Amino acid sequence: MENKYSLIGKKILIVEDEFIVTELLQKYFQELEELKDAEIFFANNVDQCIELLEKEKPTFMILDLSLNGAAENTGLKILNKYKGLLKIAVFSAYDDYMVQCLNEGAIEYVHKPANRDEYRRLILEHA
Repeated sequence: MENKYSLIGKKILIVEDEFIVTELLQKYFQELEELKDAEIFFANNVDQCIELLEKEKPTFMILDLSLNGAAENTGLKILNKYKGLLKIAVFSAYDDYMVQCLNEGAIEYVHKPANRDEYRRLILEHA
């Protein structure tokens, strides 16, 4: 089956503070033929996120809005700073910021917990 999505040269950043989630996603993505052409980076905290945004210049980011150990609204500040430079989908367990994130440029707001296929779908549709 031919892949209708071209991810050649695409850089994707997934920002998720739960290590088990990033480990499971890394293993899952390695098994998917349709994602083999994409470069997928993972950040588990704000510092890693900013470093990868600046160094790798991804074209798409999936951002966990509430990162453990980060100041309140840090996810919103990241969204506001980078929204014009790349596409950003926001994941959150809370409804509180949904309208604000969508109004400020998020392309989607996904409720956590999300299954791995939701990450796959976002990458294929938006990267």
